[in-house]
Parts: sequence; C-alpha cells; structure tokens
Amino acid sequence: NNKWENFVEIKDALHIFDAEYFNDEYFFGVGYGDNNYPIVKFSPETNEYINVPLYKNGTDVIAALSQNGDIKYKRVYDLFSVDEKLFCAFSCSYNSGKTTIEYFEYKDNKFEFCQAFKMSGVQMNKPIKNQILLNADAVINNTCYLSFGNLYTTKDFVKFDKVSIPENACVTDMFVDKNNDSEILYILASKKVDSVYKNTIYRIENNDLIKVVTFNKDCSALSFAKQGNDFYIGLGGDGLMLQDTGTIIKITVK
Repeated sequence: NNKWENFVEIKDALHIFDAEYFNDEYFFGVGYGDNNYPIVKFSPETNEYINVPLYKNGTDVIAALSQNGDIKYKRVYDLFSVDEKLFCAFSCSYNSGKTTIEYFEYKDNKFEFCQAFKMSGVQMNKPIKNQILLNADAVINNTCYLSFGNLYTTKDFVKFDKVSIPENACVTDMFVDKNNDSEILYILASKKVDSVYKNTIYRIENNDLIKVVTFNKDCSALSFAKQGNDFYIGLGGDGLMLQDTGTIIKITVK
C-alpha cells in the first residue's frame, strides 16, 4: 500500500549490514559493542533473538578477540547461502589499519571457520569512506558472484575471476530476479565523481553487462530490490549525514 511496515526489530543493534533467510530463521549481520557477537538469528516461531557465536579451531573467536586492545571493529558484513549451506564473511579491523576477512559456515547453531575459502587473487575496492563493502552476493548458473567492492565470480571458493565494471565502480549489492523459467542477475554499483555519486544498475545476460539505469545522488546507493518494474534503492554511506542519507528511492524501468 505504498508504505513501509515494521517487520522485525533487533534491539540494541548498532547496524544491520546484511540479512539472510535460512532454514525458517532470519540471520542478521549487526554491529554491536566490543564484547557482543556480530550475528543474531531470529526465529518467528519462538519470537526470540539469539546471538550466534563464531568458532575457529575450537575457540570462541569473539571472546578471544575481545582480549586484543588493537581491535577496532568485529563485524559480519555478508551472509549468503550456497548449496543449502549458510556462510558469513567476518571482518576484523585493527587500530593499526590492518583488516582481515575470514569465512565461516553455519553448523550446529554456530559458525565454524571455513578453510575452503582461499580468496586467491582477490583485491578490495573501498571508495566509500570507512566502509568495507562485502554485503553483495548472488548465485546463478552454479556460479557465485561476490563483491569485495570489486566483483568476482567463483565456483569453488578457491579461484576467483574478476568481472570488469565500468569506471572501476564499487559493487554494493546484487540479486537474482527469478521470473518464470528465467534468471537475471542485477548489480548495483557506485562511483564518486567530483562531489556526487554516480549510481548505476546493471544486469548480466549471456555474460554481457548491460546498463539498466544511472542516477546521481549526494551519497552512495548501498542496497536495492525489485518488484515488478520498480527498483527500490537505499542510499547512505560516506560517514556523513547528507540530504539523501538513509532514504529509499523508487525508479520505474519499463
């Protein structure tokens, strides 16, 4: 009815970086205080929120990192499912400037470190101030698309092939639009040009990158969805409260 209604509310969440529906539960990558877990799951049946721990070699990762005074952020920026398995991308930022990214797989009510993700040849693209953009993924034709700012494809999570985006724009979101028997991959990309952000929606058909629409705003397009011929695009980023920050716009494409 042309209005937004509250769906779920996560108490005390500093951010909502990503969400994934998996096995009848909702998983959220959130930003909490230093000693809290960066993943929360919500069960509609019990109406409960539960912190989900991350483990590496039998050790609670968050508890261990909380003892390190050099840690600046511990965040899960991306959640995605492949072959009926749920994964998350966990990023740790240090005051020294170093950033690490590790992948974990959901097993037995916790996320376990996944050694299969080698990420060979992956390079970050971080044009948006103070942000690592990892909240973009999609699976189509047995190929997983992942954004590290730069867009990559992989079939085995060991070898990654880069997909060229015009103007080296940063890929902030993507999704697969399933219509009858066809599947189309849509990609949202953003590039700061002088004092504005040039935001573009692309689609991939037969391995060709086709521009759908371009629009300029004072901040980046971070996320989007499609309903019928309408695209809904969330704006923000750059660490500043600008005029368009936090707004959702609708663009109709016929």
